[in-house]
Amino acid sequence: QFYAWSKSPDPLFYYAYYTSWALLFATLYATISTYNTINLPEQTNGLVQGRTKYTWVVFNIAIFSQCLATIIFWAIVYDWETPLSYLDVATHGGVFAAILVDGMFVSRIPLRWMHFWLDWGLLALYLIWTVIHGPLVLDLGN
Repeated sequence: QFYAWSKSPDPLFYYAYYTSWALLFATLYATISTYNTINLPEQTNGLVQGRTKYTWVVFNIAIFSQCLATIIFWAIVYDWETPLSYLDVATHGGVFAAILVDGMFVSRIPLRWMHFWLDWGLLALYLIWTVIHGPLVLDLGN
């Protein structure tokens, strides 16, 4: 996240891109997952407690946003005439793979269909952000 931000041509404009939002949620998930590994959350009577639920929510958003950012980048944005760079591959596939392996296979976080309303909420927020900063409202020249 910080490396990609530091290499951005315009650091103030960094969060205008969906990839940056996806990296933010992936970083948040990785931080929480690491904390949960060091300090195991308590379970009472087999019920999932608050910190674990929060980790599941952040994982759901992180995996969905990373998957979407990866698909959109390689299918629409990337110019196949230019050579690959480390930053392109790491931010549009590498992070997705790391989050997928950690969440699905290491932490065994369940994904349920009813959890996807969070992802649609994130997409709605990004759409609102894009419309506000686009030519229809503020016309910032994005």
